[in-house]
Amino acid sequence: MAEYGKKNFVLFFIDTVLFINAMTYLSVTAVITYFLNTLGASTFQISLASILVSVGTFISQPIFAKKAAGLTIKLKSFLRILSIQRIFFLFFVMTIPMLVSAGYYLAIMAFLICWGIFSFFVGSYTPFYMALTQEN
Repeated sequence: MAEYGKKNFVLFFIDTVLFINAMTYLSVTAVITYFLNTLGASTFQISLASILVSVGTFISQPIFAKKAAGLTIKLKSFLRILSIQRIFFLFFVMTIPMLVSAGYYLAIMAFLICWGIFSFFVGSYTPFYMALTQEN
């Protein structure tokens, strides 16, 4: 068990340093609002981006909690979920120039869909963190 505790601690530390700190700059109230406003999004679309964070996390937590409770080795599944979430959003960020050149409406809709999926995966954090820290 001590081996898992050391690995979990290192992974949580790396996750905090590399990702969670970076996400503080992607504030829903500042950067994303400005990004959508610059694209010409309506107030409904801007508020939808804020709502997706809360709703996506709230709806997905029971799903991920059930998945985490049924796994004997949670770390690999959690790493897979986090990798999918972050690679998916990175792919969207890299396609922003192409989406904007195709049309602002397309870029706004693509962002809202990708942001909703990203927020859905945020619901995995608490159940998996709790499960992984209890393994110690």
